[in-house]
Amino acid sequence: MLVEPGMLLMYKSTEKRSWITDMLVEFLGNYVRNYDPSRCEEAMKSVQRVLRDCERKGVVSSIARDMINNPKLKPKTQMILKEFYMASERIKAR
Repeated sequence: MLVEPGMLLMYKSTEKRSWITDMLVEFLGNYVRNYDPSRCEEAMKSVQRVLRDCERKGVVSSIARDMINNPKLKPKTQMILKEFYMASERIKAR
């Protein structure tokens, strides 16, 4: 899987080098929203699938516990991660 190295970098840098995780998540968020705004929801669902797939395969233990709720990350980063992690639930609620 091509996303595993990037996911590991974001996950492993959360504790000691949180600025790296902040920067990568913010880049991903901007990319999803601005590359093709008409397909933003589809892109968010794709990112959600990747995050959950990485958890399922054991690449990371828990994105929700270790990243979304980590106080070392900026609130904006936590919000972007939560949006990605809950993408399909958020879209269904509309």
